[in-house]
Amino acid sequence: MLRIILIAFFSAYFSCKTFAQNKFHVTINLDRGINPVNVRYQYYDGQRLVFLPDTFENEHTAIITGSYYSPKVSFNITYTDSLKLVYQNDFFIDKKPATITFLHKPNDGNRFNYTYINNATPIYDTLQNKSWARLYKFLTGSVMTAENKAFDAFMLNNRSFAANDSLRLVFNKFYKSRMRHVMSFLRLYPKDYFSYWYFINQVDQSDGVLRADTAFLIEQLNYVRNIFPHEFNTSLEGQALIQKLKTRIRPLMTLNMPAPRFTLKTINAQPVDIAKLKGKHILLDFWATWCPPCMAQIPILKKVKTSVSADKLQIIGVSADNDPKALNRVVGENDMNWLHIFDSNRDISELYQIEVFPSLVLIDREGKIIYRSAGQINDVDELIKKLNSLN
Repeated sequence: MLRIILIAFFSAYFSCKTFAQNKFHVTINLDRGINPVNVRYQYYDGQRLVFLPDTFENEHTAIITGSYYSPKVSFNITYTDSLKLVYQNDFFIDKKPATITFLHKPNDGNRFNYTYINNATPIYDTLQNKSWARLYKFLTGSVMTAENKAFDAFMLNNRSFAANDSLRLVFNKFYKSRMRHVMSFLRLYPKDYFSYWYFINQVDQSDGVLRADTAFLIEQLNYVRNIFPHEFNTSLEGQALIQKLKTRIRPLMTLNMPAPRFTLKTINAQPVDIAKLKGKHILLDFWATWCPPCMAQIPILKKVKTSVSADKLQIIGVSADNDPKALNRVVGENDMNWLHIFDSNRDISELYQIEVFPSLVLIDREGKIIYRSAGQINDVDELIKKLNSLN
């Protein structure tokens, strides 16, 4: 039986369908020698990376549809074979119905091979994608090759560079130089959407190795604004890129700073305006059902809730899940009796500069941040003591 997966989008602020530029439709055929259970699908829709739920089971044919907010949607398929080796491939797809048939053959490039393709472009194929062919030629040219050899030698001789500040600076210098080389090449083809897509997915450092290098992020922000065309930068995709860079550039959030405001609805359609919750302490729990440490933290939050007076503390779960049904199920099954917000686009997470799940942020009655944590909380008793000591 053919399974059809329809991807629905939800947002705290609006229905994404209102702003969707196009719909894509791709039929995936898997050779009988491929185990469908070990195939994973995801795509970049111009705003975020969307992971498809694992509901294809043993079907060798699947139809995948969804919305996208850019000239093309980039689609990724990954297969783990019986030897636990991972193979993958990436494709550009537009509004024309696409079909791709896959046949697995082990290869040194770990490429998940296809035997038939229609209305889809393999992104990293130098024969099918001329834009990638140009960039690949540049990346394997003499200038980059010499730099890569020097970088490889550095990595070979300094495997523990991350623990040494001086060596980490050398690593960052190598990495920044590479990013600048690529940027210098992409500026030759600013109107080619591949250049914009590649910058977002491979060059942008707002969430990358150089995210703490404010000067370089400012350089990248100016580059985006000055090099790429207006229609790219004013699209939802472009606005998201620019906002990410601007958010990272601003001073890091510290204790005693005013908590950023947001207004949205809970998973039960209950309106929440964080500014109107002044008078209570607010504990924001940034989490997701697919995050094991987050799930392990649930008993801790329950202990906090039962140990602190309800008129003193309001807990709000901010979930990064992609599936609202799964979120509702987990919340119900675990008796998580506090407010929950569906933050699949990571709007609130970015607003609060959250880099790891789970993370807790405690806001006092005056709306100031007085506690932040990253990772599973081990000092729960100290947190409860702190809460109870507050007026």
